[in-house]
Amino acid sequence: YDSFGISSHPAFLIIICLGSQLIHWHDVFFQQIAYNGFYVIRYDKRDSGLSTKFEGLSSEEIMV
Repeated sequence: YDSFGISSHPAFLIIICLGSQLIHWHDVFFQQIAYNGFYVIRYDKRDSGLSTKFEGLSSEEIMV
């Protein structure tokens, strides 16, 4: 995950998934939201973008 802004400001959560990844969004977009008074948190769904990869495991094994 990445974050932008001051953590005491209201949170603005961005979940990057469904055909896109965190690395495909430009930082300037999130910096502008932070500049307008929000603490921006963005993260990838598991196994996409910069998130941790689990090679060779089924989704049932990961959930346990």
